[in-house]
Amino acid sequence: MLSGLLYRLGSGSYRHRGLMSGIWLVLFGVLLTVVLSSPISFSSDFTLPQLPATQTRAKMDERFPPVGPSASTSTAQVIIQVPEGETLADPDHAQRIAQLIAALRELPGITKDAPINTPQERANELRERVFREEKQYGLPSSVIEGDFRNISPVNNANDTGIFEITLDLGPDGKVPDEVVDKAADTLAQFNSPEFAVGYSGGPFSDGDTAQQFNMESEAIGLLIAALVITVTLGSLLAAGIPLTTAVFGILLSIAGIALAARHTASVNFLAPTFSIMLGLAVGIDYSLFVLARFRSELVRKTGYDISPRERAEHLRELPKAAFADAMGIAVSTAGRSIIFAGATVVVALASLCVFRISFLSGLALTAASTVAISVAIALTFLPAVTAWCGRKTFSRPLPIFRAPDPEDERPTFGLRWVRAIRKHPALFLIPAVLFLALCALPARDMQVAMPTDSTAPLGTPTRTAADMIERGFGPGRNYPMVALVDLAEVPQDQRKQTILQVGSKIRKIDGVQHVQAVRGTDTLDTVELLVTTKYSATDPRAASIVHRLRENAEQVEASTNASYGVTSMTAVFVDLTILLKQALIPYLAIVLALAFVLLGIMFRSLWIPLIATIGFLLSMSATFGITVALFQHGAFGLVSDPQPLISFLPIILVGLVFGLAMDYQVFLVSRMREGWDFGKTAGNAVANGFKHSVRVVTAAALIMVGVFSSFLLHDVAFIKTMSFALATAILLDAFLVRMTILPAVMFLLDEQVWKIPFRSSR
Repeated sequence: MLSGLLYRLGSGSYRHRGLMSGIWLVLFGVLLTVVLSSPISFSSDFTLPQLPATQTRAKMDERFPPVGPSASTSTAQVIIQVPEGETLADPDHAQRIAQLIAALRELPGITKDAPINTPQERANELRERVFREEKQYGLPSSVIEGDFRNISPVNNANDTGIFEITLDLGPDGKVPDEVVDKAADTLAQFNSPEFAVGYSGGPFSDGDTAQQFNMESEAIGLLIAALVITVTLGSLLAAGIPLTTAVFGILLSIAGIALAARHTASVNFLAPTFSIMLGLAVGIDYSLFVLARFRSELVRKTGYDISPRERAEHLRELPKAAFADAMGIAVSTAGRSIIFAGATVVVALASLCVFRISFLSGLALTAASTVAISVAIALTFLPAVTAWCGRKTFSRPLPIFRAPDPEDERPTFGLRWVRAIRKHPALFLIPAVLFLALCALPARDMQVAMPTDSTAPLGTPTRTAADMIERGFGPGRNYPMVALVDLAEVPQDQRKQTILQVGSKIRKIDGVQHVQAVRGTDTLDTVELLVTTKYSATDPRAASIVHRLRENAEQVEASTNASYGVTSMTAVFVDLTILLKQALIPYLAIVLALAFVLLGIMFRSLWIPLIATIGFLLSMSATFGITVALFQHGAFGLVSDPQPLISFLPIILVGLVFGLAMDYQVFLVSRMREGWDFGKTAGNAVANGFKHSVRVVTAAALIMVGVFSSFLLHDVAFIKTMSFALATAILLDAFLVRMTILPAVMFLLDEQVWKIPFRSSR
């Protein structure tokens, strides 16, 4: 029933090319018109309301409501650092600071009502305020001095200082780009090795993520795909068809994502690049599978073992109905596999929504919609585009790229490869499994963390500023924690003493550098304690401090009736990392169960899904191991700035690689099953199916590896790491698991591979 429906869809789309093309173009035009009617903004928020740190933050905002508009989007900090042994008070440096501030004050867009003070002026004002406020607690001057030093805008060596500038907001609530650019240019003019100037925060934060729409990676990926398709199909015109349909699918997907961003805040700024990367790969692959089967049907109609020139002549003589019939057969056969493979990817990605992680759900749903669009385009728009090319699609082969036919008398490389495996299956199986197992070993040390200023790409303003602060003030200065102490159940006359007790207990935690009260309500029923640690946010020891703080909170409540919650960037990221780790194993179980059930139904076999799931675990483990070795450990010096992997990378990688791995499993095994159903022996069915499908599967894998690898040029760390991991996973899964381990195991099992216990499936 499905095959007949797909046949009518493919042949009908070919015959009615104008109607089908018009439907897609009108849909794209409507989407584009709606999207361009108003500005689009994407979310950069990775927090969740159900996280303990987020709930503490909400409570803090309730107890200490912000006054007036938030300064976080308009206020930036400027960091000045002079060489070791020199100070900011040296005459030359003091003059340079004064000149810099004067230049900033003259810039258009600098808020005139917010004075720009030197770091030393800010330090003097802060010192006076801290002593005035903390004297009421009866604290010794030495303690107050320590509190001041902990938050002072000038470090103890007096070689690093911080001051703030405020920029005017535009009508849209954001600082205009030209204002930000002029301020950045002015700061850059004063920067030198003897007088380092850095800046970050507020309006400068957006610049580090705005590079995601750089099309250099996409262009390289398209060039790699074009070369592989041309070699595979042997025709330049035919190679252009999958590229055209894939690019059209990406444009349609991006328009849909932009439309979704207008109506929901859960569409992350990474979604467009993520969808382009995935859409380019699967869009080309799915179209290639249909077009390759279409070519095979045309070869069958024109005869085997003839020269390309003779085949071109025969193609020109074929009636249009024969081409429509060939396209119908291509869509009914390859299209069935595409629907299954695409549905597997969509379901695997959509399953991420079960865990109710908003930004992850946004990424998953946008990627899933991109895959669904790619499937629909391969089944309908591609036949229409092919029809527009008509008989010329394959009638002008390139002499330097001859695509061999599997039925030719001369054996192809794929046939020679599968014959070698058939002769000695264990000789191929055991080394492949051992190699993947060895590659997986570094995965035992995998560390995950969320992106911070300190993990931004080297050379970006955000990273430069974070490194300067860390050198001048220590790593904990960038990422202090806040303990929000609730003293409502403590008698009012005991609250000051209780605050001191809580601070003393927190100060005893290993790794805590300093604790001080920074603000409280008039009745002291709520007090904010600033907890400065010795570590950066991505250091595992910082996560340990968050856990110790929360354990300590239980003891504090038991002894004082006071309670506190912990919040900060570090605490939020720790909570999010724990949530993602907890979701990974259940999600892996979901996708493996999904693979087992769907493959078992499709191929009427228990061994096929078992081989598929074990092979997936092998390739996935090896991918994690290689990625950890290079990007976290810095093996071979290939990565200049090793960092922990981003927390949500493993769970997204599992979903994507699972879906893409099942693509190759389905396309390879479908032809094998077809041979078995038509009466071939088990061994011959495997060899014949491999022979017919390995060329196009190889091309599809190379396209994906090339496309994903091209995104290594991207500036966003998540995209760079994800692209490498995807390329590695496809390389290992396609060539070692699906093209080596799979046929080797099937040859060893022989007829048992197609049998279901207690039932004859043949």
